[in-house]
Amino acid sequence: MLFFWIILKAKYKRVSLQAKFVEMKFRVGDTVKFLNQEGGGKVSKIISPDMVNVAIEDGFDIPTMVKDLVKVDNDSPLGRYFGESYNVDVNDDIPVVAPRKRTHIASENAPVKQEVSASPSKTSRKQPVPYRSNDATFRKGVYLAFVPEDQAYLVSGNINIYLVNHTESDILFSIFLKSSDIGYTGREYDTLDAASMIHIDNITRDEINNWSSGIVQVLFHNEKQEKVLEPLTSGFRIQGVRLYKEDNYKQTYFFGQKAFLFLLGEIAHQQAVAVAKKDVPKEEEKKEVQKAKVQRNKSLIENHRIDNDIAEVDLHISALREDYGQLKNSEILRYQMDYFHRALDNAIAKSFHKVIFIHGIGNGILRDALTDYLRKNYPGFPRRNASFQKYGYGAIEVEIIE
Repeated sequence: MLFFWIILKAKYKRVSLQAKFVEMKFRVGDTVKFLNQEGGGKVSKIISPDMVNVAIEDGFDIPTMVKDLVKVDNDSPLGRYFGESYNVDVNDDIPVVAPRKRTHIASENAPVKQEVSASPSKTSRKQPVPYRSNDATFRKGVYLAFVPEDQAYLVSGNINIYLVNHTESDILFSIFLKSSDIGYTGREYDTLDAASMIHIDNITRDEINNWSSGIVQVLFHNEKQEKVLEPLTSGFRIQGVRLYKEDNYKQTYFFGQKAFLFLLGEIAHQQAVAVAKKDVPKEEEKKEVQKAKVQRNKSLIENHRIDNDIAEVDLHISALREDYGQLKNSEILRYQMDYFHRALDNAIAKSFHKVIFIHGIGNGILRDALTDYLRKNYPGFPRRNASFQKYGYGAIEVEIIE
């Protein structure tokens, strides 16, 4: 016990020293430039030893890693070189993001109660998604994101929940959470600009189960577009145990922090609305229209359906990518696991009963990675070797339990 307290005290002292270092390097009001993208702003808040808030001219506060910033002092050679100033008002008392309080319209006869609310406006909790050119790490789509407040201890403390619109379309969204009492409760609805995110909730660890299951609906809008996309309706189910595994939190440039991301829908898989012609189509055109109607709502897992509620997903890299010959072994495994994660999440959202993942025989690395992930994140899902007669030792069968 004494050893534990010595280590804890040393770590606290190190964090305190780091915080002092950040405060010395960047202070609220300092003018800074982004190293990895154009533009800059002023430091509006010091969040942690590794991160500060940067207020930009558009009125947003962007959480940014300290290592991705450079201070621009007008008296320094760097400041004279860039010669830039940013018209930004900095107020360190304004929180980074906080859920807004809804405004209710009072009836004519109801007494008017005067309240002074410190909660931010509707737009103050919306932030742009930091842009990185040629970065395919995160597929274009709509995400739910769970960001621990305490980045040093990811499995403790409160969690901030965001909806991330990582697309080129503005969206109108609605979020419903599964309720044991009344079916579903409407949790949030709003509009969200392209390439931006919105803070939805701040929860304690005891409230994780409230966000374990739900449905998100999204409408996509662009002022000019060649085709109109079908609305996205995506169910999600997140077992609480996944938020207690540090390995499930990945570094994201959306936040400059580690977060657990759940991909609700990939824009590449959104089908266009099929518009029927006014005149009576020919028999061949009728078949094409009917075929389009059947296929347009297909999600990723439905492309692998082999029965009513059963899917078969071939994880051989040759079945997933045509350019696999150019990939390194580590890149191949990463791509296979990413496809496995998306297929499994989509199967859960679409209420599939069983998914067969074909991993092949090989050296067993992919199979071990699959079983290890299922054991840690879905211990309640039965898994077994798939039919030997059909797959040999090259596939596992995962049963999805409600």
